Amino acid sequence: MELALSILIDELAVFEPVLRKALSTKTKFRQVHFLSTDLSERDDRILYLGDVADLYRPGTRLPANLIVIGAESPAVRLEGFDTLVQIAAGVDRETVMQKLFDIFASYQAWDQCLLTAIIDHLSINDFLGIAAEKLENPLALFDNAMTVMASAGNFAQSPVGTIWEKISLPGYPLLDFFTLQEQTELSLKMMKQMDEPYLYHPSFDPQHTYASTHTWVDGKLSGNIGLVDINKPFSEGQLQVLWHITRRLTQYFKTNDVYLRLAESSTGLINHLLEDSQIQDQNVAYHLGRFGWKRDDAFYLLSFIVPLELLSIIEANTYLKRIYNHYPGSMVSVYQDQIIMVIRQADYPIETPAQQQRLMALLEKYQLKCGISICFYDFLLLKLYFIQARYAVDIAIQNNAASFYFYAPYETEHLLDCLGSSVDLRVFCHPEILAIIKTADDLDRELLRNLHVYLLHGRNLSAASKALNLHRNTLIYRIDKIAHRLKLDFNELTENQLFSLIFSCIVAEGFERQDQGLGKGSGYRQK
Repeated sequence: MELALSILIDELAVFEPVLRKALSTKTKFRQVHFLSTDLSERDDRILYLGDVADLYRPGTRLPANLIVIGAESPAVRLEGFDTLVQIAAGVDRETVMQKLFDIFASYQAWDQCLLTAIIDHLSINDFLGIAAEKLENPLALFDNAMTVMASAGNFAQSPVGTIWEKISLPGYPLLDFFTLQEQTELSLKMMKQMDEPYLYHPSFDPQHTYASTHTWVDGKLSGNIGLVDINKPFSEGQLQVLWHITRRLTQYFKTNDVYLRLAESSTGLINHLLEDSQIQDQNVAYHLGRFGWKRDDAFYLLSFIVPLELLSIIEANTYLKRIYNHYPGSMVSVYQDQIIMVIRQADYPIETPAQQQRLMALLEKYQLKCGISICFYDFLLLKLYFIQARYAVDIAIQNNAASFYFYAPYETEHLLDCLGSSVDLRVFCHPEILAIIKTADDLDRELLRNLHVYLLHGRNLSAASKALNLHRNTLIYRIDKIAHRLKLDFNELTENQLFSLIFSCIVAEGFERQDQGLGKGSGYRQK
């Protein structure tokens, strides 16, 4: 590993080196040699070590990059040097050389560990743990939505008042730590694909300096590294170490495509599960663990529609913050022009009246519409329940009766919508039931409704009559009448006949709702 001059200056601090001249502190050296009088070749990637006396020794050919030990002399001419570092007298060359050997060996071993972590596909936590060994401040890796993917390093000072304090809050939208102007400035620097770390001072934490770098893979932003000078101020050497870590992280992403997919997203883990169900279990478990969640917890997915046709990034972040503040500890993201929130049933049992009132207060305050999935128990299947919540929120948009709708009561209607988009549902209907649908006779439709309830109650007359609030004899009369019309004996139905009748009743009721303008979907009859 080649080391930048600034790193060497940091590591030689015990000798109090003085930088007399440097074309650039980013100049890199691959090794160090003693200065000798028979210097035959000039290698600009080698740093030489000598005594001040060597500068005046006749016949000595001086290299471009040199560390000298001894008292400063004003007679030394700097023109011939690219780099000149001076260490005060009182230490011998062998001690300094041994220190330089140790520095190069230490960084070489460290870099080899990073490369091995890449080759062996170690976890991102393990990779950053190795990376943090050469940093004096902890580091965090973020995706493009400022969601923390991993962190490493130790705190010698309290992180209170810094962004690290917010990182410890599960689900906190970290962009809220910065002002809108700072968010814009950071976005501009991000898009410039800067080839070195940059420093800034957030308004919310003027006591500290922040450092950031970005990794780009195939022209796509794939992650951000952030540090705060909590333990020690940033030196030029530390920034060069950070930049080396960034380059290695780029290699890591290229060979660990799962982490790349998680990092490069604009909205994090939720979006990847909605777009790609092939993410490995352990990666999802890691992210859920940061929230104190497990994959098989009980979850709800809520989809919100805001009263704006197009959301800018800033506007979307505003709504994200509002929703998260109302539901601390939730996962909130933006996907397909909707705001998606995942909550645990244990934290927010949305099926209870108290939690529904809580949701109503949020929706009324910000004029939102919301759809809610059924409760589910596998976070990896998030995509399925997004479809449910999206369908439910569409119902909320088309109906002013309520600002939120649960998906469960509309599951059958959704099924008919999906089937009706590809085939005319009358294909599956019993012919006599089709005839009843065409007549639009209220008595006939009541017969179908009675039949449907009767079949759903397992052809139990007592249970069905109770559900319909009818006298048992009245129901018997109606069932006999519809049985005669359908030319069927309901006590001798095959499984296929039973399914066909139930489905025909469902379709008939769907057509009735559609005719009355109560249905949500595009229509069950294929055009």
